[in-house]
Amino acid sequence: MLKTLITISTLATAPLLANAQSDARQDAIMVTGMRISADSISDNAMPNVTLRVPADFVLFEASFINTDLETEARRSDLKKAFQSVLQKDRDRDDIELNIGDAEESYPIESTTFDEIYSPYGQRSNFDLTMRVNVRKGDNYYNVRARAEAFIDSVPEFGRVQSYIGDEQYIGLRNPNRYRSDLIAAISKEVDDMGEAFKASEITVFGLDKKTVTQPTGALSLDVFIPYDLTIVSKRTYSD
Repeated sequence: MLKTLITISTLATAPLLANAQSDARQDAIMVTGMRISADSISDNAMPNVTLRVPADFVLFEASFINTDLETEARRSDLKKAFQSVLQKDRDRDDIELNIGDAEESYPIESTTFDEIYSPYGQRSNFDLTMRVNVRKGDNYYNVRARAEAFIDSVPEFGRVQSYIGDEQYIGLRNPNRYRSDLIAAISKEVDDMGEAFKASEITVFGLDKKTVTQPTGALSLDVFIPYDLTIVSKRTYSD
C-alpha cells in the first residue's frame, strides 16, 4: 500500500552491521513513508539550494511465519524456506536481502538460520528486508511488483506463509556523491546574493553538516546541506 505522507527518518546502524557491510551500504540513507514525528523536516526548515534526485532503492520488510502445531515441523519448514531464500538471493543482483527489519538488519550471507529463527507460542518466524533497486523509468508499482514476485517465488513448505509489510522505505546509496554539486550551487547563490544586495560580506554557516535527504514522492528525494548565511550590505541610505 503506497503512502502519500512522507517524512525523513535516519536509521540507526548497529555496530555489527557497520562492521559487516560495505561502505556503500553504510552510507545508505533511509527515509520512511509512514512515520510522522516532531523532528520531521518542514519546508520552512529546508535551505534554498536543494537537488531533487531519484531514489536508488525501495526497502520492504517481509516475514515468513509458520503456525504448525508440531514444533519440529514448524522449524523444519521455516528452515527450508530460509534456504530457498538464500539460493534465490544468489541468483539475482537487483534485490539486496538482509535479515531483520528496517531499523536493525544484518547481511543474510553472514547469518545462520538458528540465529534468526524466532519461536513464540504456537508460531515461529524469521524476518528479512529487501532493498529493491529502482530502474530507469520505474514507478513505485513496478518496484513493488518485483518485491512481491521474489517473495511469491519461494516455495510453500508445510504451513509456512509469507507477506510483505505495509511500511515501505526509499533511500540513497552514498548521498555524499551529491555534495560537490550542492557546494557549487550554494557558492553560486552566495555570488548572486552578493550582487543583488551589494554585500560587503556574506558568511555561510553549516557547510560542515552531513548531507540530508527529504522524500518528495514515491521514488524521489531532495538532497541538501542545512546551511544558513548572513549578509552585510554596503548600501548607504540618506534622508
